[in-house]
Amino acid sequence: MFKIEVGKDNDQILEFVHTLKSSAAYIGAFELSTSCSILEEALLNGNGTNAFLVSVLHSLDRYIGQLSPLFENELSQKTIPKSGYPDSNVGKLKEVLIELLPLLQTSDFSAENYFDSLHSLVANTEHVSLVGELVWNVEEVEYERAAEIVQRLLAQIQGTQ
Repeated sequence: MFKIEVGKDNDQILEFVHTLKSSAAYIGAFELSTSCSILEEALLNGNGTNAFLVSVLHSLDRYIGQLSPLFENELSQKTIPKSGYPDSNVGKLKEVLIELLPLLQTSDFSAENYFDSLHSLVANTEHVSLVGELVWNVEEVEYERAAEIVQRLLAQIQGTQ
């Protein structure tokens, strides 16, 4: 499952352990976070051992095993067919996108005010990732690309009606 080669790239291992430490703490996996913190300190001091890294990876694997059924269950309950929009949401989404497009075309920062509406309108639909990409592009001040995504979304929505 893990592709890090122990002893080959300590910087890669250190980066992985540091990221895992923060992520584990964020989700409440404090035991794993503490183990990562200890390993990170050992790696920084040149005392990291393969055995301790393997121990952290096994702990991570255990957490993933415990969490996987939860996500599988959650995803199976939330699967909505591609035409899964209530009719009112399709119309509302189209309105929001039509209002948003000129703002993006003029690089207007107020486009960000539409994010919450967009997220709620596309929740549990096939358009979630496109809206995520749209938001990312606006945050990166890539308004032209964001406008292209809005046009793509509008074309897709019109194809489902």
